[in-house]
Amino acid sequence: MGTLKGRTFFQGGRRLLLSLLLLSATAPAAAGRQAAPKLDWREFTSEAGGFSVKFPGEPRLSRPQMERGPLTLARNLHEVTVGDYNFAMDYVDMPAGFDPELALEGGISGLSNHALARGGRVLTNGKAMSGACEGREAVVSVPSGSGRTGFMQARAFYSGQRYYMIFFGAGDDHPAARAVARTYLDSLVIRDACRAPRLPAAAPPAAVARSTVEGRPDAATGWRLIESAEHGFSVLMPGAARRESAQAQVQPFPVFHHEYVHESGMRGRVQLYATPRRAYIFLAITRGRGPAGAADLERFFSSVRVSPR
Repeated sequence: MGTLKGRTFFQGGRRLLLSLLLLSATAPAAAGRQAAPKLDWREFTSEAGGFSVKFPGEPRLSRPQMERGPLTLARNLHEVTVGDYNFAMDYVDMPAGFDPELALEGGISGLSNHALARGGRVLTNGKAMSGACEGREAVVSVPSGSGRTGFMQARAFYSGQRYYMIFFGAGDDHPAARAVARTYLDSLVIRDACRAPRLPAAAPPAAVARSTVEGRPDAATGWRLIESAEHGFSVLMPGAARRESAQAQVQPFPVFHHEYVHESGMRGRVQLYATPRRAYIFLAITRGRGPAGAADLERFFSSVRVSPR
């Protein structure tokens, strides 16, 4: 049984980046067909974000925060709305160890799933380029009211620890809107040409801390209740448990690995649990195949209790 380990935490990036996209990817629907608005294109440069892009006006900047497990991530969302055109450019600085390919896939899948849920269609889904940066792109159609069909187009890139999403949406899908989308998305320049991300920093070798956890006798089963308020769990074991603890990661946040083990020849079953702060693995193995071994396994796993905190 161990706490959350390094890289696996960031494989939740698919859900994270999907939420980034859907907070931006909603083009306003107009009551009827509108004439294509006149656009005053101007170059916008973000020194902090390391990018430049053409917006048809001065973008609004907001910095909503998201909490994901032990991390607080700040979005940097730039938006302009002209008529039923919506322009959005978002970036987030991710911690070391995030999976960039999974992040790109998750962001684009978010757009596709959003369209399908609204009765739309995925028109294209594939590779995108911005200078030397390779990313992902999708174009989707969506019903937008009054019998009209709108469309949304988004591209996702990463550079180092930074994730970028550029988005355009229109309430009516017509050639002029498609041309505006191309002008906007093609104008994106990521300044440092998309560097590779950093890896998590492993903890230096250190002695493993070992101790014995006696637990409390359980009168109903004759086993012992092994519990830890610090680590948020309890479980029945046939006897005292050996605890081993070590630090597995230093950055971007400390990760510790804890094992509670009682060896008595049990058989063949594993259960996994996850909370916002920890991942748990409960494993039992027995050599016997008779009813007594099966009963021991059931007793062990039915006794598992995990704190949601």
